[in-house]
Amino acid sequence: MGEQQEASLFATAVRAFPLLRKVEPRGYLVGGAVRDLLLGREPRDADVAIRGAADAASRFAKDAGARMVRLGAEPFEVIRVVARGAIYDFAEIVGDTIEADLGRRDFTIGAIALPLAPPHELVDPFGGRRDLESATLRTVRESNFSDDPLRVVRGLRLMAELALTIDPATLDAMRRYARQAVDVAPERLGVEWLALLSASSAEALHSALALVRELGLELSFAGAPLEEAAMEAAVSVGGSDPVTRLAALALLGDGDALCATSMRLGLGASRVDAVKRAAGLARRLAEAAPAAAVDRVALHDAGEEATRRAIALLRATGRRDVSDELGSLVSRDGVAIFAMRPLLDGDRIGAETGIAPGPRIGAIRRALLEAQLRGEIGNEAEAREFVLEKSIER
Repeated sequence: MGEQQEASLFATAVRAFPLLRKVEPRGYLVGGAVRDLLLGREPRDADVAIRGAADAASRFAKDAGARMVRLGAEPFEVIRVVARGAIYDFAEIVGDTIEADLGRRDFTIGAIALPLAPPHELVDPFGGRRDLESATLRTVRESNFSDDPLRVVRGLRLMAELALTIDPATLDAMRRYARQAVDVAPERLGVEWLALLSASSAEALHSALALVRELGLELSFAGAPLEEAAMEAAVSVGGSDPVTRLAALALLGDGDALCATSMRLGLGASRVDAVKRAAGLARRLAEAAPAAAVDRVALHDAGEEATRRAIALLRATGRRDVSDELGSLVSRDGVAIFAMRPLLDGDRIGAETGIAPGPRIGAIRRALLEAQLRGEIGNEAEAREFVLEKSIER
């Protein structure tokens, strides 16, 4: 890459991070930001390596009218500044030179630095640009896995995310350090696992999942062995939604173990609940008789998001008959199904029936909703008649 191209790369970086020119020019843009710029991707944040990082970040934050937050601990402390919607992470250059700092990084494609000072000539001591061009994932040095075994998992995530082929020597090193990776803090593993499952390339994701299994990491992520059918379903659901892919693994694997492990990895109760809803609905619909395959009550209870995920799961697992029928129903009546509310609220039901507030009111209200979803009740008059009949049932 010539001087003119590298100046152009810096201009692209400034478009992504408009305040980058306010960072002291003795610093370097490093890591994933440079990698993504070289790939023509939108970088997520600006990682800046600079001497006196804390002071440089403080001056930058003051100039940008922003606040800064310290993350981690020395010597690897990161000072984060969020300004005008962009993230700027400042870190101390570790070692005597920027080349030494890059040498402690995990993979060559992330061991590239773009100087903030003209002529912005890339610092690439380990051939990261060459590896990007050949779509190769190569470690800077094997000992870096020992420094942080999470890099084994990060390698799998980068492989899936960027559709890379892992260099044979790097893969051998990952095999040697995989056992240490399971002892990494669960929350750190969870971040990488979720990112891996968000890969846009189905083929790259399948290769990464196969390596998860080969490296003996499946129990750490799925809580149980990953079966080939489950992996195939996870990469066939379409899109890149990690929840749908987790639901595929749960549907065709040990769902309870996967959900328990997902909680341990810090994926969050709402995300795990979404996995359960989608997998549970898909299983219920797949196992039901054809007449019950489009149970509107079940769809309402699961919600629109879970239903759409269930459609993808059914299609990916060979139940296109059910998925097509369900998809047609959602397209036609989805708004009514998911937004349906009882025609009479609790107070009206009490006034109509003379029943005091309590569980019976709730049960009648629920019965009314289900009757509406089944098409048995269509107006308030029918609703009043229905609740009166329910009020005298024993």
